[in-house]
Amino acid sequence: MKQSSISRKNTLVMKFGGTSVGTVEAMLQVADIVKDARQEWQQVAVVSSAMAGVTNFLLALVDTAINGNRDQIISAIDDLRARHYGVIEHIELPDQRKNKVMQSVEEILMELQETCKAINILSEASPRSWDAVASTGERLAVRVLSAVMESREINCCYIDSSRIIVTDDEFQNAAPDLSATQLKADEIIQPMFTKQCTPII
Repeated sequence: MKQSSISRKNTLVMKFGGTSVGTVEAMLQVADIVKDARQEWQQVAVVSSAMAGVTNFLLALVDTAINGNRDQIISAIDDLRARHYGVIEHIELPDQRKNKVMQSVEEILMELQETCKAINILSEASPRSWDAVASTGERLAVRVLSAVMESREINCCYIDSSRIIVTDDEFQNAAPDLSATQLKADEIIQPMFTKQCTPII
């Protein structure tokens, strides 16, 4: 395996679970922890779970879509929107920046809605669709957490994990290709470290 250009000796990877990013208060605490870590480590990367309860909520949404209740699909997505927007609205950032983050969140929610509509029409979900819906929580969380960290004056940037992690095509039971993933990490993450930017994955 090719030697990674990312130095492990000077790199701290911090993983935060759903409870740690479950509320605006929790995310602000995470931001403060990361800010302190950046004082001690040359390179800090953050891996975030979905907000507490969101992944189970999304899996239940797939069942709702299969069973054909479109109104419940729209209602569920509205609930997700309110929860993630609620965090953004309570942090100290210029309105223009908040609106940009909300737009990014909205794009993901619209993708989710289209996937659920397709599931609804077919009355079944493929393994690919299950994975797409299940990963939505992390995609939303990294955008919101990035905004929270920005409000704490942390130089950071979110990355969807699908841009880095390379797997086979066994949806719902995929195996990672470690060599290809390492190359992607070097290509995407190392330039961020060079700019003293904390990736949020």
